[in-house]
Amino acid sequence: MLSSDQRSLMAQLLKNRTAAADAKNSILQPNSADRFLPFPLTDVQQSYLAGRGSGMDLGGTATRGYQEFDIKNLDPRRYEHAWLCVIARHDTLRTIINADATQQVLPKIPSWKLLVKNLRNLPTAQQNLALDAVRQEMTKTVTDPQVWPLFDVRISLLDHGLARVHLGIDALLLDASSFPILLEELQFFYDHPDAVLPEPELRFRDYVLALEASKHEPEFARARDYWLKRLPTLAPAPEFHGTSTLREEDRHFRRYSLVWPLAEWQAMERKAAHMGITGAFVLLAAYAEVIRLWNRYCDFTLSISRFNRVNLHPGVPKILGDFTDILLLECRCPSGSTLLDRAQLLQQQFWQDMEHARFNGVQVIRELRQIRPDSAAMPVAFTDILKAGDIGQSARLGGEELELRHAVSQTAQVLIDFNAIQFAGEVRFNWDVAENAFPAGRIEAMFSDFSGLLRRMAIEDEVFSETFPLRAPVDDRTRHATANATATPLEQRMLHQLFDAQALAYPDASAVITPERRLNYGELRGLARTLGEQIWSQGIKSGELVAVVMERDWEQALAVLGILYAGAAYLPIDPNSPADRLHNLLAEGRVKLVLTQQRLTQSLNWPAALQVLAVDEWAASASLLPQEQATRWHQSLDDLAYVIFTSGSTGKPKGVGITHGAAVNTLADINRRLGVTHKDAVLALSDLNFDLSVYDLFGLWAAGGTVVFPASDRTRDPGHWVELMTSTSVSLWNTVPALMQALIPTLSEKKSKKLKLRAVLLSGDWVPVTLPGDIHKYWPGARVLALGGATEAAIWSNCFEIGKVPEEWSRIPYGRPLANQHLHILNDALQECPDNVLGQIFISGKGLAQGYWNDQQKTDMAFLIHPETGERLYRTGDLGFWRSDGNVEFMGRLDFQVKIGGYRIELGEIEAILGRHPGIKDCVVSCISRNPGNSRQLICHYVPEIGQELEAADLRSFLLSSLPRYMTPDLYVRLKALPLNANGKVNRHALPIPVDVDAATKNFEPPQAGLESLIAGFLAEATGQPHIGRHDNFFELGGNSLMAMQIMHQIQQRLDVSLQLGNFFDAPTVASLATLVNQSMKSETIEEGTL
Repeated sequence: MLSSDQRSLMAQLLKNRTAAADAKNSILQPNSADRFLPFPLTDVQQSYLAGRGSGMDLGGTATRGYQEFDIKNLDPRRYEHAWLCVIARHDTLRTIINADATQQVLPKIPSWKLLVKNLRNLPTAQQNLALDAVRQEMTKTVTDPQVWPLFDVRISLLDHGLARVHLGIDALLLDASSFPILLEELQFFYDHPDAVLPEPELRFRDYVLALEASKHEPEFARARDYWLKRLPTLAPAPEFHGTSTLREEDRHFRRYSLVWPLAEWQAMERKAAHMGITGAFVLLAAYAEVIRLWNRYCDFTLSISRFNRVNLHPGVPKILGDFTDILLLECRCPSGSTLLDRAQLLQQQFWQDMEHARFNGVQVIRELRQIRPDSAAMPVAFTDILKAGDIGQSARLGGEELELRHAVSQTAQVLIDFNAIQFAGEVRFNWDVAENAFPAGRIEAMFSDFSGLLRRMAIEDEVFSETFPLRAPVDDRTRHATANATATPLEQRMLHQLFDAQALAYPDASAVITPERRLNYGELRGLARTLGEQIWSQGIKSGELVAVVMERDWEQALAVLGILYAGAAYLPIDPNSPADRLHNLLAEGRVKLVLTQQRLTQSLNWPAALQVLAVDEWAASASLLPQEQATRWHQSLDDLAYVIFTSGSTGKPKGVGITHGAAVNTLADINRRLGVTHKDAVLALSDLNFDLSVYDLFGLWAAGGTVVFPASDRTRDPGHWVELMTSTSVSLWNTVPALMQALIPTLSEKKSKKLKLRAVLLSGDWVPVTLPGDIHKYWPGARVLALGGATEAAIWSNCFEIGKVPEEWSRIPYGRPLANQHLHILNDALQECPDNVLGQIFISGKGLAQGYWNDQQKTDMAFLIHPETGERLYRTGDLGFWRSDGNVEFMGRLDFQVKIGGYRIELGEIEAILGRHPGIKDCVVSCISRNPGNSRQLICHYVPEIGQELEAADLRSFLLSSLPRYMTPDLYVRLKALPLNANGKVNRHALPIPVDVDAATKNFEPPQAGLESLIAGFLAEATGQPHIGRHDNFFELGGNSLMAMQIMHQIQQRLDVSLQLGNFFDAPTVASLATLVNQSMKSETIEEGTL
C-alpha cells in the first residue's frame, strides 16, 4: 500500500489541483464568435511541428499514430457518412496549421471522400503487397500540415466479407485520450445514420487560450522557478552508442508488443500496491532498468507523456484535441539500491515533479538547451494509457467488433516510445522504435530484457530485492571473459636483472648507440653497477626516488640502470621544465639526489640542499667495481621501479608509481609478441618522462637489443632519424603516431629500402586510419601494432595488430588486453556493459601501479576494489565499448583531460597556472580539432583585468615559465566576458572558435615576394588557410608541431637550410621565419627568379 507520506502528498496534490481548477474556471469562457480565428499551438504541438523539419536531429518525421482494424460486413458509405458527421461536430478535425505556426479551424468541411480499394478475389500475395503499400505510404509520408485533412482514412476490401480500415492521424490533431471519444462517436453515427448530436459547448481553441492565459499566474512562475533550479543537476537523456541519424526517407518505425491477459496485469497491480507503488511505476521501473543497462548513463531522464485534460470546464472531457503534456522524469540509481528502491524513488520523484507540472517538459527542454546545447531532445519516452480504460470497448461498428491487426506510432526526435494500452480484454505493452537507427539486433535484445524482467516481477518476489536484475547478455559476457583470459607465466626478474642477464651473456653486444658514443653491455653494466654503489653509499634507501634530469643521451641509460642497481626508483624530469615546476617535482618526490649532465649543472637552478651528480663527469673518472663482485639486489618485484609525474586536474601533477613486476609483465608480452632478439634496435625518440621510454630501454635490453639515441639537439629532425636508422639498422619503431606521420613525408622508395623496420608500435594518441597504409607502403612486411592503456597500468594494457584497414573504419580499435591484464567496460554502477554499449574503461591485472606517489586520497579515487568480483581496478576515465569481435574500441576521454602528442594534459592544470597571472580575470582552456586529419590544439579563452592589454605572446611566455611547451595553448582568444549558463558556470559550447576570414576584412599584410611568398605557401598548404599574411601566427592559424616538422622538411629540401622545432615557437610568422632562414643560409644567395 502507499505509505502515509505518499498518501499525504497525493491528497495535497489533488487538493491543489481542485483549487487551481476552481480558480481557472473563470479564465475559460467558451467563445463561439471567434472559433474560426487563428490561435496558438500548445507547447507540445510546437515541438511536433519543429520535429517535422529535416534540419532537426532525428527530425523530418511527422508525429502520428497509425492503426489497422479488420471488421466484417462493413458498409463503406455508412462509414464515410459517420466520419463526415464527426468531422462536422468537432472543430479539431477541421484544423490546419498556418505558415505562421498558428492553428485554425476551417468553417466548412472541404470536399472529402473515403478512399476504398477492392482487393477481393486477388491472389493472397497480391493482396499482401497492396496492403503493405498502403501501410508504407500512410506511415512514411510527411504531409503538409497547412493542407487539410491532417488525418487519413482508407478501406481495403478483402475476401470473406472482411474490410481492413487504415487509420492515420497526425498528433498535431489528436492525442491518445481523444481516440476513444472518436471511436465512440464513429460507432454512434454508423449505427444511427440519421441521428443528430448537439454541438459541443466547448472547443479546443477555448481550452488552448485558457492555458495560455494561465501562464501569467503565480502557479506557473513557481513551477518555472522549481525547474530552473533543477536544471544544473538534471540527469542527461539516455545515450545509445551506435545510433545513427537517418535521413527521414530511410527511417523505419516498428512496434514491438508484449500482450498479457487483463487478469494477469490486474494481479500485478495488486502485488505492486502491497509494495507501495502503482502499476504505472512497475512498468516505468522495468523500462528504466532496460534503458540503464543498454545506454551510457546509469542516471538519466525520460520524457513522460501525459494526456493532461486540465479541469478548466465541464466540457473538457468531451472534446477532441491534443492534450499531451510532457514531464521530464529523472531515473536515478543510488549506490546499493534495489529494484524496489528505484521503483519507489521514481514514484516519489514523479509526484514531487507533478506539483510543478505547469511548467511543462517542452519548456524545460528549451531552458536546458541554454545550458547544454547538445540536449536538443529527450529521445526515450514513456506513455501510460491504461487509465483510459479498454479502448476496444468503443471499437465496434454495426454490432461487429473491430479487430486490431497492426498499430505503430512515431514521434519526431524520439528513438523509443513505450506505451501501454488496454484493448479488448488484453493489456499491450508496446515499444514504438525508430528501429534502423539502432545497430542490428539491439532492440530485440532490449525488448527481450524488458519482457523477461516484467514476467519475473509478476511471479518472483525476490526480483524486487535484487540490486541489478538485468545483466549483459550471456554471450557478450562469455566473449569478454575470453578476451580477458590472458593468464601467462610471470617473469620473475626485475628490470635491471633483465639487463644484467644479457650483459653477462653478451658483454660485447651494443647496448646504447648515440651519434658520439657506443656502449656495449659489458661497459654499461660496469658503469651502472658502480654508479649504483655510489648512490647507495650516499644514503639513498630502497624505494626512495632519485631524479634524472637530463637531455636525451647515453647518460640517461646509465642513470636509470645505476638507480635501479642501488635499489632506488628513478624519477625522470624534463630538463626544459620551468624552474618552478622542476623545484616542485623534486620536492614532491622528496628527492635527495639528482643525476644530470655536466652541461646542465650550471644552466639549471637547483635547490640548495639537493645533491647533484653529473653522470658524464663522474663516469670519466669512476673506478669500476670488479666484474667478479656479486651484484647486490636491494629490492623485489613489488618494489617501485620508477615514478612518472603526469598532469593533475587541480594544477598539481600526480606521480604514478610503477613496480618492477608491473613493468616487466608488459615488456615480456611485447617481446614475446614481436619475437624481439639481440638483433633488434630501437630509435629512442620518447622523452624519459614519457613512459614509452621504459620499453625503448628495458624492453630492448631484456632481449639483448640496442637502444639508439638521436643527438639531443636533433630529436625532432626526421632527416636525422633516417640517418641513424640507416647506420644502426633500427628494426623497431615505438612512438606516438605524430612522429611516424612526420617521418613518412621525408621518405622516398630509395631511402625506405635502406631502413629495416620490421615492427612499428604506435600509442599515446589516436592512430589515423590512413597511417598503417602509409607505413605498409614503405615496409610491406612490417607488423604495425596500435597499443593503449595508461601510465597507471605500466605503459600499455591492450594491443591491436593492424593489417589492411577497411575503408568504412573511422578509427583503429583499441584491441585486446595484454598478458596478465584485463579490460573492463563498466557503467557508472560498475556493471558490465553489453557489446556496443558505451561505458568507462577500467584496467585490472598485473600491470597496475602501486598508486600515486605520496597521495593516498588520489590513489583511493582512481584505484578501487570491485564490490562483486573483489578485483582491483584502475578507473581510466576513458570511454569505450566492446565490439562484437571481442576487441575494445576507444571513444575518448570522460572528463576534460586530453592527450596531445602522446602527453596526457589536464586542462585544469593550465587554467590553474594561467589564473595566477595578475592581468587575468577569467580563463578557460579547451581542446579543439579544426584541421584535416583531426589534428588537435589547445585554445585559451581569456578575460583580462580592466586596463590590462594582454597579448597572446604575453600569456604564452607566462605559461612557458611554469609549464612544458606541450601544455602551452596554441591559440588565444580575448573576450570581454566568458559565456555563462543559468547556473553561473562557463558555457563551453558558446566559446567562439577563431576561423580564417577573408584577407580583405582583416588587417592583412601580404608576404613579400621571394622567400616570404615561398614560406607562406608552405604554411598555407599545411594549415589549409588560403590567405597567410606575413605577420600571421602559424599556431593561431591552426598549425601544430606535426605541421611544423613537415614545413621544416620542405624548407630543408627546397632551400638546404636546417631548422629545429623550437625555431617555429620562437619565430611563428612568415616574416620571422624568413629572417631566420636568411640568417641560416649558406653562402649561396637565393634569387627571386629561382624560387
